Amino acid sequence: MKITLKWNKMKIATLILLIANLVGIAFLIVRPLATSAPAGEWLVIEPDPEVSFTYRAELVRVIDGDTVVLNIDLGFDTWMHEQTIRLYGIDTPEMTGEEREDGEKAKEWLQERLYGSEIVLQSIQDKKGSFGRWLGILFTNGENVNDEIVAAGLADSI
Repeated sequence: MKITLKWNKMKIATLILLIANLVGIAFLIVRPLATSAPAGEWLVIEPDPEVSFTYRAELVRVIDGDTVVLNIDLGFDTWMHEQTIRLYGIDTPEMTGEEREDGEKAKEWLQERLYGSEIVLQSIQDKKGSFGRWLGILFTNGENVNDEIVAAGLADSI
């Protein structure tokens, strides 16, 4: 018994697209939310129930030890530029008055930690801090910068 299949170009193209879509869907199911890391590895950032969204961001400037200005990649070539982000859950000394010296140390630490790094921003769900700043958690190389500045003794956890 001989079976003959006739494949035209349209059937082959449809089959290739179907296979490509199945592979893409499998990749999304298997791969957790992550950011790219050096040497082709994946860094997984654990989800937080207070977090709304996770974005890639570029540092514009550091205002003080707990406030930065970022350009935020929303995806699909859409960016929010010059967005002021208050680091969630921490407080650093002010840049004026008696705390000025400690405030400058915190700012310098944050600048050194963020400049030239790939930044991931997790926004805090529907919350803005005082002065209308968005609240967020920053990550570089998979490490929580908010927690690191507290661990360095330059900020208080609130």
